[in-house]
Amino acid sequence: MNILFIETHLSPHNGGIERVSYRLGSYFSSQGIECYYLFWNNDSDVIDIEHKVYLGNTKLTFFQYRKILFNCIKKWKINIIINQQIFSDSLWFILNEIKKRRLCKIITCLHQSPNVYQYIPSLPMSKRYILYKFTRLFPITFTDRVRKYCDLSDCFVLLSNSFIEDFKKIYKPKFESHLIAIPNPCTFDSCISIDELSLKKNQVLIVSRFWEKQKNICAALRIWKQIEKMMQLNWELIIAGNGQDEETIRQYALSIGLKRCRFIGAVSNPLSLYKTSKIFLMTSHFEGFGMTLIEALQNGCVPVVFDTFNAVHDIIKDGSNGFIIPPYDENLFASKVILLMNNEKMWLKIAQQAIGSVSSFQLDVIGQHWLKILTRL
Repeated sequence: MNILFIETHLSPHNGGIERVSYRLGSYFSSQGIECYYLFWNNDSDVIDIEHKVYLGNTKLTFFQYRKILFNCIKKWKINIIINQQIFSDSLWFILNEIKKRRLCKIITCLHQSPNVYQYIPSLPMSKRYILYKFTRLFPITFTDRVRKYCDLSDCFVLLSNSFIEDFKKIYKPKFESHLIAIPNPCTFDSCISIDELSLKKNQVLIVSRFWEKQKNICAALRIWKQIEKMMQLNWELIIAGNGQDEETIRQYALSIGLKRCRFIGAVSNPLSLYKTSKIFLMTSHFEGFGMTLIEALQNGCVPVVFDTFNAVHDIIKDGSNGFIIPPYDENLFASKVILLMNNEKMWLKIAQQAIGSVSSFQLDVIGQHWLKILTRL
């Protein structure tokens, strides 16, 4: 069996989707499945040149794009395409032709919660999109695009069973039987040992892309400001990441006068940060699965997270391996963090339980779910 991943970026250090592709690709390869990659940005030497095609940042015409994809299918004898959340018009037309010609099966993955449409603006009206009113071929809204991809695909993968009913209500797909749920696998091959918990520092961690519309990092900064006011701090907040809103977020931290907060920029491998930190913060407006939560759990870094996406309940059991806070209750969020800071015995118990809670997300477990779908297709 040969699989082609289609994704925006290739490097597993770029983001969650890329890490998932790399982890799944590695697992499939260990099972005798050949994996190939078609991508636009951020190449990586972890994939050899014989197994990837870099499209680059230059604008390809539709026919150039089509030719490249068809050549890949023919050259590599692709059986299944896994589309990692690319919802462009061009790709839809090409995949639609591939399906009609029965060249291979198509899987599309949505790596966000179904309510992500609330945060994705409609496309600007242009001469091209006026055709939509008459042909319905060029979807204007994000929900239109996702629906078309769902109806086109042989299988449409969501990240949680809790997403399926919401997806049906929002997107109204023609073929509900195509919907399945497979969570993301752990990023790291192993968990921290219980003995290593004693080596942690009084350190609170955020690992995030700096996109305020999703990640809501300024809320975390306000929460940290409350903590600074309420405690004589020998703790430090470490924020790792970069992105389009980095300058805005840094300026906001300065404007509210944070004292024990340090921005360290993008980190290619955050493992050492998780290993040395005791508490992890997530204040996002929405997430798909929150891979950083799994990464934190693997390393005994106790998560405190807003209840803003259903899949959080698949990962965190409130009070057992972390804390789930009602949406946007910053006062309660701060109080739970302070509780962990002040109660070493409680923190240690929850950290130990966090490590033991990720077994269902191990790569071989998630990989088996995928193999069943691939074999069926």
